[in-house]
Amino acid sequence: MLGAVASRTSKIRLATGVYILPLRHPIKVARSVVTLDRISGGRVVLGIGVGWMSDEFEIVGEDFHNRGKRTDEMIELMRKLWSEETIEHHGDYYDIPPIHFEPKPIRRADGIPIVVGGTSVGALRRAGRLGNGWIHHRDVRAEPATTEADGVAFQNEDYAQLEAHIAVINNHRADAGRGGADFEIVAGMGADYDNVRRSEQVGVTTCEVGPAPEGLRGTKDDFCDWIKQFADAVIGKVS
Repeated sequence: MLGAVASRTSKIRLATGVYILPLRHPIKVARSVVTLDRISGGRVVLGIGVGWMSDEFEIVGEDFHNRGKRTDEMIELMRKLWSEETIEHHGDYYDIPPIHFEPKPIRRADGIPIVVGGTSVGALRRAGRLGNGWIHHRDVRAEPATTEADGVAFQNEDYAQLEAHIAVINNHRADAGRGGADFEIVAGMGADYDNVRRSEQVGVTTCEVGPAPEGLRGTKDDFCDWIKQFADAVIGKVS
């Protein structure tokens, strides 16, 4: 799908949010992602997660219980494939003899950004120590019914939790000697101007916005109307 989007666009970045990495073999992932990177002119961001549904892993024949450790090793191996001339890897889960892997990403020096999703202890550690960024997913469908006043309290608690997660990630980055590297923080805390500004204040660099969940069943015109409204209400003010 992103290949089709790449063929019809020239500027927007193409990101997954999130791609369940340990369901696949790292060489297959590295190949498909670098192909998309080449045809898009280097606009790819690989947003990854480790998954939560054990049935998926059983169906494809992958181990559900070691998915976190395998993901860490996959990140290391894919970066080798994207940057080194001759790749040889002997890890706990993958054993690769000396091979050549071509083509390389367009931004070979920087590689393809890997942005880690999730709020578990392992996900926050992985984002800080291995990732080029972090994706925070907030499921608005899980919010309880509240009064307007209670909604504000719930929102304040939500932002405090987001800020705490970012602090944990930054500690991991510092411990790994990566505190000075560029790092993207993606969060969807609300599509209005106040939420965008408040997200920026706690450290979010990219806001994930869109219609309410029921809006995902809308028509193309519904989406276009929402984009125009968001542009007027938020983008114009932020700019």
